Amino acid sequence: MGYRLGGRYIEGLEHLGSGLAFAEKLSGGLRGARVFSDLTPEEATLLAGFLDVFRVKNGAAFIFEGDDGSFMVVVLSGQVNVFKQFDGPNPKLVASVGTGKTLGEMSMIDGEPRFATCIAAEDTTFAMLDRKGFLQIMEQRPALASKILLHLVVLLNQRLRQASAKLLEVMESGERSARRLQQPA
Repeated sequence: MGYRLGGRYIEGLEHLGSGLAFAEKLSGGLRGARVFSDLTPEEATLLAGFLDVFRVKNGAAFIFEGDDGSFMVVVLSGQVNVFKQFDGPNPKLVASVGTGKTLGEMSMIDGEPRFATCIAAEDTTFAMLDRKGFLQIMEQRPALASKILLHLVVLLNQRLRQASAKLLEVMESGERSARRLQQPA
C-alpha cells in the first residue's frame, strides 16, 4: 500500500477518497479542529468538497522536511510526531500532535520548503487541503476562505509567540550560564 502525495510516493499511505464521500463525518471532525472550529455544519460540508482523506500507517512519514509544501493536513484521528533536523545525524522530536491539529499550513500558504518531518506515531487518518483547493475556495466561497485565513493567521501568530517565548528562555538561560562562568571561583 502506498500513494503519491505532494510529489513523493509514500509507502504506508492510503487514499480513502474525496472529502465529499466523508462529508458528514468530516463535518464534525473539521469543526473539532481549531482552524475550522467556528464553521457551521453547512460550511464544513462545503469545505469537505475541497479535501481528500488519507490513512497513514504507524511509522510512516508523510510530510518531509525540506520538501516543497503545497498542502496542509488536519488530523482526524491518531497521533503524529514532528521531527526537526538539527546539527548531528538524528532529528529531534519537537512536537506530538493528535486529533484536531493541523500540520503544514505554513508551507501551504507561503510555498516555502517544509520545516519538519511528520511521522505517524500510530495509524492516523487525516484530511488534506492543497493550495489549488484553497485557491478554489477563495474564488468560489470567499466568506469561507476568509474564515479559514483568519484562523490560520491566529494559529500562526500563536505559534510565533510560543517560539519567541522559548527563544527568550534559551537566551536568558545562556546569559545566566555566562554570568556564572565569569564569576571568580
